[in-house]
Amino acid sequence: MLKFRKDFDVNAIALALGISVEAVLKEFKDGRVISRFTEHWCAELYNFVKNDSSDAEGFDGFVPSEGGLGDQKIAVRTLTARGIRFQQSKYIGSGRCCTQENLIESLQMADYELVVDCIGFPTVLFLPVKTNELLVLAMKIDPKKNVPILNPRGFMPDDFYLNCFKQPKSAIEFVTPPVKT
Repeated sequence: MLKFRKDFDVNAIALALGISVEAVLKEFKDGRVISRFTEHWCAELYNFVKNDSSDAEGFDGFVPSEGGLGDQKIAVRTLTARGIRFQQSKYIGSGRCCTQENLIESLQMADYELVVDCIGFPTVLFLPVKTNELLVLAMKIDPKKNVPILNPRGFMPDDFYLNCFKQPKSAIEFVTPPVKT
């Protein structure tokens, strides 16, 4: 799967929503806001079938199988300046808790995690990560901290790139998606 870079027109978004450009820049860096759009963008970019409900259990969509091998389940996650978590949304938020077992169960529900980095909005980065690679990080102990490398606290942005891609964000090559007419 390709890694995409997409630049959005904040003036057009502000005009369409009837709000200021400053409000668009602020709100679209908030994972709670932008996540409602990321599932739609990912479905278009990666050609997967989006679940009817954005609250579907464990994954956001799937790529239909060819040849009866089974659908590839896709989960969409948002990376913000505050980091990223990979457990189901029912384990994230005030008053909720997640164990390492809950995280592993959450990861096992999808084949790919499509990570949407909105930190630099209006430039948005789309990065597919094989869930099996995240499961390895969730089961591997960090010898310095004596905790799993990937745990319910998730990753801060730099740690996400270094652990999942073995290089900083600046070294990753992105493709501009084709313009649909």
